[in-house]
Amino acid sequence: MLAKLSSCCGIVAPPLMVALWAFASFLRPGYNQLAQRGSELGTGQAAIVMNVNFAITGVLIIIFALGLSRSIHSSKWSSIGLIFLLVCGVGEAMTGAFPCVQVAQPQLGRFHRTFT
Repeated sequence: MLAKLSSCCGIVAPPLMVALWAFASFLRPGYNQLAQRGSELGTGQAAIVMNVNFAITGVLIIIFALGLSRSIHSSKWSSIGLIFLLVCGVGEAMTGAFPCVQVAQPQLGRFHRTFT
């Protein structure tokens, strides 16, 4: 059961991220996906969409990595890959917790840059 849940999380995370990113960019008039960073959508009027997107996607990646660790044979390289996957999931989730605000709250901006 855990293997199915974790694999579903791994399947759902990427398209969910892209869909919510596109939705958040449509809510921001003048946003250019080619010239601006996605983190910029985590500020302003519809910031909640992108910040929740980062948090949910990060949690889904973490669940996927934990399930994957129980399903594959442990070797040096698979362990290293799982660590990288977990770090990416934690970084993604923390990006939502510490949005891209550099002027009003420089400390949060530093946390954001650290996790991204």
